[in-house]
Amino acid sequence: MSVDGTVSATGSASSAIFAESAGQGASLITVTVHQGGFVSGGTDFSVGDGYGAGVYLVGGGTTLATANVVDNSGVITSIRGDVGTAIYGTQGYTTVNNSGSIIGSVNLGNGGGTATIENTGRIVAGSQINLGARGKLDNEGTLAIGAGHRIATTTIVGNLDQGARGHLVVDTDHAKGASDLLVVKGNADLAGTIDVNAESVANRPVTVLTASGDLTVDPGLATTRANLFRSNAERVGSNLVIKPVAEFAEAASGLGANQRSVAAHLQHLWDSGADLGIGFTALAGIGGVADYASALSSVGGETAGTVAASATARAMPSSPTCSTNARLKTRVFGAVRSPAMPIRIQASMRWATRRRHGHSRPAPNRKSRPAGPLADRWPMKTARSAAMAVSLL
Repeated sequence: MSVDGTVSATGSASSAIFAESAGQGASLITVTVHQGGFVSGGTDFSVGDGYGAGVYLVGGGTTLATANVVDNSGVITSIRGDVGTAIYGTQGYTTVNNSGSIIGSVNLGNGGGTATIENTGRIVAGSQINLGARGKLDNEGTLAIGAGHRIATTTIVGNLDQGARGHLVVDTDHAKGASDLLVVKGNADLAGTIDVNAESVANRPVTVLTASGDLTVDPGLATTRANLFRSNAERVGSNLVIKPVAEFAEAASGLGANQRSVAAHLQHLWDSGADLGIGFTALAGIGGVADYASALSSVGGETAGTVAASATARAMPSSPTCSTNARLKTRVFGAVRSPAMPIRIQASMRWATRRRHGHSRPAPNRKSRPAGPLADRWPMKTARSAAMAVSLL
């Protein structure tokens, strides 16, 4: 069967292409979707039963040498997209050659079946890619876990081999400690690139792949990055973990002293695991060095020393003759809008009014402050701590 145009089904338990080879003398099944072809099934009768697949195969492929073949240079999907079924087979051997797009689950391991997918195109995976225990997905194209912008899980039954040109695309939400997850029920060999789409950025690792068999990570495995952040891919046992690393200080190395001071404080906050809310995510949206320099410059010279000192700021020690008034004042020093991501960097000094011997009168200005023995009875304003916040405008 060959498809150059559009084949579409929209009803329940309705596949777009139903191909069967059964009985005595059954032969292999071949389905070819050419570039520009579009095959879309309807909906499954029951979730995962495959009846609404774009391509539904029955029988054929009785030996590895006479495997069913699906050659796709177009699009194979269903009306449910990545939550539906793209290709389903009831049994036998199947080879899928994909240079186009497959969107949805692939279920070819039924009835003891074994399948191989050679991917040089794009697969937007659904909840499962079932190739049978001896099956394999060779990825030299793009393998995305779900359609993006939501956390998803895909389970591969079989083995995964991602080559040097392959890309694995995952969504991460580091603030919540969540991410897409690829579960490989077999061996996984990873080279190429991990494309990380971070919904939020925080100093918190997430697991994006786990294998029940051997996990081999090529030393040259690359990851994509955002401005001011890189993502490290690390093998931890049978898991692949993505850990963001901030480069605030490094990115400011060629800037002025005040800018470097503010950047050093941001770096300290990151390294210490501090929570800046959406602050780190906002910084990831800065467009480049010029925008970063402007953001750092918005915190003026007077504040730079305060910001740097805040890394080691401590609460005042208590004493029998000294207490801290509950009144705290905040002074805001700077804000900047970045063309790529409007953000505000605020550095503030918190002032605390100290009082001696139980006095609660407001702190006078310097001109009215009494001299002599009464001076110790008046409150004093002293710097308590410094802080920094980054927020969206």
